[in-house]
This record gives sequence, structure tokens and C-alpha cells, in this order.
Amino acid sequence: MKVLLKLGISLSCVLLLSACQTNPESSKQSTKKESNASKALKRSKKTTQSSQKTVTKSTSDQSGATEPSRSQSEENDLKDYEALYADTLSKIASDINNVSHYAFYDIDKNGSKELFTGTDVGNGIHPIALYYLKNNVSTYLAHSEVASGGGYRSSFEVNADGTVTRLEWTSHQGKGSLQKIRLNPDNSGFTTVEEKAIIMGSEEQQASMAENPIDLSGLNWQVLGKENVATSETTIPDSSSTSYTFEHLVGTWKNAKGDEITISADKMVTMNGSQGQAGDLSNTNNHWGTGVQPIGSRSGGYGIRYLPVGDTASNKDQSDKSKERLLVGQYDNSGNTNEYFYRVD
Repeated sequence: MKVLLKLGISLSCVLLLSACQTNPESSKQSTKKESNASKALKRSKKTTQSSQKTVTKSTSDQSGATEPSRSQSEENDLKDYEALYADTLSKIASDINNVSHYAFYDIDKNGSKELFTGTDVGNGIHPIALYYLKNNVSTYLAHSEVASGGGYRSSFEVNADGTVTRLEWTSHQGKGSLQKIRLNPDNSGFTTVEEKAIIMGSEEQQASMAENPIDLSGLNWQVLGKENVATSETTIPDSSSTSYTFEHLVGTWKNAKGDEITISADKMVTMNGSQGQAGDLSNTNNHWGTGVQPIGSRSGGYGIRYLPVGDTASNKDQSDKSKERLLVGQYDNSGNTNEYFYRVD
């Protein structure tokens, strides 16, 4: 029996991004923008069609080796797609969240690359969301999420035949839905290939999954640079000057909603009775955190962000900064004081 869909985990509290849409009240700007996007897309398609590569190895596995420099055509291709997906990349960079990387990959080999956003989970980069160029506009297609409350889960998988499998379910009984979609060749939208109700972990659900999905951890991930992050009027303390280890997470923590999380030195995490395995504590974009993969499941991971005493999660943070805190989830929940976990042992 195949194990479930292998998705990685967000470093912590990843903001679920909505699709970038053009403003109908700005038709002139939109027309100009679309024209520029079309030119960039034509250049990018030429590069994509002449240099399509097979995804093989995670960039995290090559961290100890010297990364080869990109060719001029590859550099131009990257810049073109950064321009095409500028709206989405700007939203990611300007919000306080833990999306740390992005990558472009042509999933259906039609000459137009899709955008993946991801997060560093310590042992690799894990995809969080997927966007495509619907009529040259960056548009949401799929995402991975673990809600901090209510049991909602979602995940996605890109298959070798160019289709995308989207899953949504609840953690309580595993009931949910599976949808397999294929992008239209002209990127005008997508077509639903298969759609059904499923129970996560059931034979029927596993039979609907592709045997050899694309290993998205091996995409050519780019770091979302700090220079792209909009400066807030609120000054957030720089915790990067101090080094923290996984030992800072060890213990039992609770939030105002009654959720409890226990973390042991062997990186085992128990969240409301469900166990998972955590990665190393690392710093990405001045955020300390790690990812947790539920035991016995390839789906439904979540992130833990560690906030030392005095640190501010964002300009919306109203938590007790005189204490250590944790934020758990895959979206920016820093504005909700009930989401913060405080140490109780």
C-alpha cells in the first residue's frame, strides 16, 4: 500500500495567499501590463522550450557543494518570470510570513512556467502554494495548509503527466475531497479530470494518487531576498543576532483556546494528541522555526515559529512579549492573541 502524499511542512505560520487579480477600474494600466507580460512570456517560452530539465535533486542536498552559475539565458528567463509573477511575489515579500523561497517550473510542458512558493524546513525546501499565468495574470491554483483550529487540511501534488491533484479534508475523520485538474494549453484556465469524495488514507484515495509524482523539493528554488520585503513602520527586533537551538522548543505549551503542544528533545511533537516529527530549528528571513511532519502520513504537515522574549511576530502582534511564545500553522496568525502558545512546564 502506498503511503500518503508526501508534502513538506512550512517553517511556520505561512500566509495563505489569494490569487493576484487585475483591477477592473484600471483598464489602461492593465492593458499596458498585459502587453509587457506577453512580451516577457514569449521570451520565456523560448528559453523554457530549449532548456527544459528533469527535476532530480533537492537544493538542500547540494548545500555543501558550490552551486554552478546560471547562464545568461537562464538568468534572463528567471527575470522574465519574476516580472510575470511580480504581483504575487510582492505580496509574499511584503507580508510577515515564512515563505522563504520561490521557484518556476513548467508542469505541463506548454512553454509557460508556473510559480511555486515554499519554505525552508531545515532539511529541504517544501512547496506551499502553486500559481499559474491565467491570461498572463498570476492566479492561484493550489496550496498546502494546516489550520491551527477546526481540523482543516489541504495539500497538492504535481504529477508527471502535467496534472495537479488537490486534496481537502478534516483531520477528525479524514473526510474530504480529491480533485485532479489539468491546465488548458493556452493557460485560459483549467479542466477538471477527476473529482470525488474521499477518506484520507483509504484504499480508494491512495488508488487515485499518481505513483510517481514530481519531487518538488528538487526545483531550482530561489531565496526570497530581504531586499524585496517592504519596510514596516513598526520595528521588529532582530533575533538573528542571537542563535537558538531546538532545546528552546522543548517543553509543554498551551494557547488561550486550550490547544496543547508538547515537544521533546528527540524532536517528537504531540499536538492535541497527534504525534509528528520535527526538523531542526533554523532561521529564515529573521524567523526562527521548524516544520513538523505527522507520523504515518505524507500530508498535513505544519510549522512552528519560535518567538524569544521581546521578539515581535509582526506589527499586528499583541501577545505577551515578556514570555517565550510559539505560533503554529501555515498562515499568518500573528494578529490573533489566542493563537500564541506559552510555556506551561
